[in-house]
Amino acid sequence: MAEYASDKHLDIPVRLIYSNRTADEIAYRDELDALVESNPQFELIHTLTREPEGSEWTGRRGRVDRALIEAVVNELEAPVFYLCGTPGMVRGLWEILQSMGVPPERIIYEQFWGYTG
Repeated sequence: MAEYASDKHLDIPVRLIYSNRTADEIAYRDELDALVESNPQFELIHTLTREPEGSEWTGRRGRVDRALIEAVVNELEAPVFYLCGTPGMVRGLWEILQSMGVPPERIIYEQFWGYTG
């Protein structure tokens, strides 16, 4: 979606909160960084849940939580949320969004079944 918005030069804000265990597990990192550079409407927020202390990582650590979601979407009007991940992660984020008052029709999700992470 971020690539499509960039390719079509859509004047809409796109935010991606991308959670991984470690920096080595960030898939498509170069491509995502290129999108950040080419599209001022695209914002990428990484957070790592198991990056060892003392590593070179200087970004956010921890799981996606309500405070992070609120900070990322606070200036957006009626955002649509796309959740992708393990069933437990998707369920947890769904519950957070529900507690924030996000209507179910603005939450789209895909669960990665069989993932052991």
